[in-house]
Amino acid sequence: MKPILEVLNPGWVGSILGIVGILIGVCLYFVGRKVAKPRVDIQTTMLVGSDASLLPDEVGITYQGKSVPRLSRSIIRFWNSGSDVLDGSAIAAADPIRIVIPNGTAFLSVRLSKVLRLSNQIALSVEKSVIVITFDYLNPNDGFIVETLHTSENAPLCVGELKGFKSGVFKTGNVLKHRKYPLFKEALKRSAKVIPIITMGLGLVAVIIATLSYFDLVPFLKILLESPRDPVRLSGESGNAALFFIGGLYLVLGYLGHITARTRYPKELADFESDKSIL
Repeated sequence: MKPILEVLNPGWVGSILGIVGILIGVCLYFVGRKVAKPRVDIQTTMLVGSDASLLPDEVGITYQGKSVPRLSRSIIRFWNSGSDVLDGSAIAAADPIRIVIPNGTAFLSVRLSKVLRLSNQIALSVEKSVIVITFDYLNPNDGFIVETLHTSENAPLCVGELKGFKSGVFKTGNVLKHRKYPLFKEALKRSAKVIPIITMGLGLVAVIIATLSYFDLVPFLKILLESPRDPVRLSGESGNAALFFIGGLYLVLGYLGHITARTRYPKELADFESDKSIL
């Protein structure tokens, strides 16, 4: 018992344990809540044409025999990421859930490509630049995919209100991809996933170094934690506490970046392979 009390005796140890306990309590509270969370992810690719198109005037773009200024493709994933049922009756009649593109553009093709639960009764109503979405209910992780072709150069937006949801539908991404820069796009995508992992790794290393130094398991680490100008201020407990705090901060920031960059939709929606017949 005495060695344990000696470890817990420094003031910074108790403070850190208190902060960790509070964070764990807050996390358990949010994890344990039963709440529905409507989510949408929209990925858009400009297939051909743009305002800065390099195509000469003699070359035109047609879709099913009709001339169009450009052709874009969007994959829309909608799902319930919460722990409670999302009832379709929560959709506000005066402001239903809609996928919209700017006036003057139009949806050329709209198709419900995948539904994880048929009893959800997903229904789409298309009016030129607006797609109205209705459903009976969505259990946790229930969702569907809508594929569209349209003439907008911008990614579609999801708008609408649900009763009891202040923020409406949470958007995880309205991304416009250009085929001109596939390597650059892939580099950005990979860096968004790698940087948080590196940050967590640096934080873990800092916490380990602080722990080893505190228990005198690696004596030379004390030298690294001492300041040449004022060795008293940063050595010993102060140096360990500072390094432990910085490491913990890196771990938290890295984890937040990781959960932000990771794919949020259910695996069944992530493994979707598009049917090229829409093109």
